[in-house]
Amino acid sequence: MNFKFRLVTSRSELQSLAPFYERDLTALAINVNPFASSVTIEMLDKFFDHGGVLVCALREDEIVATASVVYVFKFNGCSARLEYVSTLPIYQGRGIGKMLITMLITNVIETGKAKFIDLTCEPGRLEANRLYEKLGFEIRQTNPRRLKLQSGSKRS
Repeated sequence: MNFKFRLVTSRSELQSLAPFYERDLTALAINVNPFASSVTIEMLDKFFDHGGVLVCALREDEIVATASVVYVFKFNGCSARLEYVSTLPIYQGRGIGKMLITMLITNVIETGKAKFIDLTCEPGRLEANRLYEKLGFEIRQTNPRRLKLQSGSKRS
């Protein structure tokens, strides 16, 4: 089975690849987080406007796997975060995730924006964690925390 791999930096590029990109990306987001909300045009525009980069694996005109990088700019430099690495279950185990992550790593290196790439992965996702380790990601001894904001908070 042949897949096309594409690096995407705008919603118009995404739209030209897959007519049902919102549906496809929503399914992939839910694959990672069952509580994820539907992906909307507005979300995608904001993602790309803030420098987000998406890589997609396509089978015909359907997005079957994706991964993204977002940049975090700080007063002392910039880091990149690998986010939403997801492959539809029927396509897992074929090296697609590895290809997508490798493409993103190459893109981050080529842009020269960030000195490192961070990611967070649940310990129970054994296959994903093995893949990240094979690609050179190291476990950091940190204590991630999150402050959940009230729904409806307007932040840009």
